[in-house]
Amino acid sequence: MAALLCWVRLLPLLVLLTFSPGHNFVFITDEEAALLAEAAQNISCFSRTFEDLICFWDEPADAKQSYRFFYTYKGGEKRECTLTSVGHVDGGLRHACNFSNDHHSIKLFSELSIEVLEVISNHTTRTQKLLVETVGLIAPPTNVTAEWLGVAQQLHVMWIPPPIAYANFLAYEVLYHIESSRDLPSMVEVKESHTCYIRDLLPGQKYHIRVRTKPDGTSLDGFWGPWSPEVLAEIPHLPGSTIFLNVEIVLLLCTGLMLGLGCIGLPIYSTVKEKIWPPIPDLHNVLDGVLDDNGKQQQVNPFFCNKTLEDTPLTCLLEVLSERPVETQSYGPLFESISERAIYYASLNGPEPVAFGERAPSN
Repeated sequence: MAALLCWVRLLPLLVLLTFSPGHNFVFITDEEAALLAEAAQNISCFSRTFEDLICFWDEPADAKQSYRFFYTYKGGEKRECTLTSVGHVDGGLRHACNFSNDHHSIKLFSELSIEVLEVISNHTTRTQKLLVETVGLIAPPTNVTAEWLGVAQQLHVMWIPPPIAYANFLAYEVLYHIESSRDLPSMVEVKESHTCYIRDLLPGQKYHIRVRTKPDGTSLDGFWGPWSPEVLAEIPHLPGSTIFLNVEIVLLLCTGLMLGLGCIGLPIYSTVKEKIWPPIPDLHNVLDGVLDDNGKQQQVNPFFCNKTLEDTPLTCLLEVLSERPVETQSYGPLFESISERAIYYASLNGPEPVAFGERAPSN
């Protein structure tokens, strides 16, 4: 019975695939439609491999019109793409065009003009201009793995790029968050690589990790694609990391303790210092009366200060020498010759000379 109900639900889709002109049906996921809705284009177009192109738009359920879809590359001729209309869960319709994979339908680096005509009135209802190389919506990478390589607070994440010809022109975004955490997840963007290292993780925690893809923006561009399925990895506790965290905590506690003691101790130190070492008095205030009295005394006795040195008696020491003759020593013939010459020259200019060693006569 369950199998019969399953076939009944798939019957409309099989009929649509069977009787669609050219079997041009393509399935567009709700996630892809939501990612393209952020661009808010009149007609949403995207390419999964840059070798294909899909354009679509949605209409409410009450719209009962039929359309024709035309496209023209710059300098080329006008061509028509067969539209496929698929019903939504909410009752609306999604009209889609899947460009055929040939050199006429898919061209890179050439402007593409799209025009949608209403069949009955033949009026243009929608238009769009784009470049195929700027509307990439690439599938997520496969085989995403995350493992701990023995390095503290670090995980190694690896993946396999999507199987497209332009895999070397893709960028990746790695999203990770702690299990059961309400904090916002963290992201790492990776270019020109299929692996990355997530650092500064918390030990003993489990992390959920997933990856998505986007053209790197150099030659090809587009939108961030869907996320890959989540993988789970755990960071074990390490003795070294625990010691490192403990040292950081101790340093922070010591710093806070020193700051607290400084804030509390400074007022106490100032109070004790005032009690043990009282402030030094101001000499000007203390000696102000003494200096004033001294100045008054100097004004009363002006003659004391004007007394000169001549009015002050001077004293000196007088040494009395003995009258006993002083015995002289003989200094040899040279000294006697000099003495005789000195007596001779003295007799020429003065009174009677006195021989060397004799006492002069007193008057």
